[in-house]
Amino acid sequence: RAELLLIRHTESMNSDTSVMVKPGLRMRDLCARTGATPRMIRHYEKTGILAPGRESNGYRVFTEEDVRTVADARCLIEAGLSATETAELVGIVCGEGDAPPEELDAALVRIGERRAVLDERIAQLVAAKEKLDELRDYVHDIRGVTR
Repeated sequence: RAELLLIRHTESMNSDTSVMVKPGLRMRDLCARTGATPRMIRHYEKTGILAPGRESNGYRVFTEEDVRTVADARCLIEAGLSATETAELVGIVCGEGDAPPEELDAALVRIGERRAVLDERIAQLVAAKEKLDELRDYVHDIRGVTR
């Protein structure tokens, strides 16, 4: 029923080509289906991860493909990629497998670079943890507390 109303609405719109309509989901629907917040969705749009259509009233309209893109983007971001990197890679890494070999190679390089950054951060965190352990041991020794 909602789709029928949307179709009737789009059929009654004037022929303004600056307004592209993708029948489908509203922001709240996309958020409910993906667990993303409206702020995240707007950020994904700003960084180029998503390109939703717009209704004549300016409301964003999302597709089933956008649901998959948000899920894929969240996965890449949770893996340590920035939103900008995710925008560059989501179609290549999470697409239908039809990316050219040079794009796949570039994606592997980018993933390797991000992994190296994470390895360095992990090493820094481990060193910080060791320092905290030393500090804790020192305080225990001063107080004569057994561990």
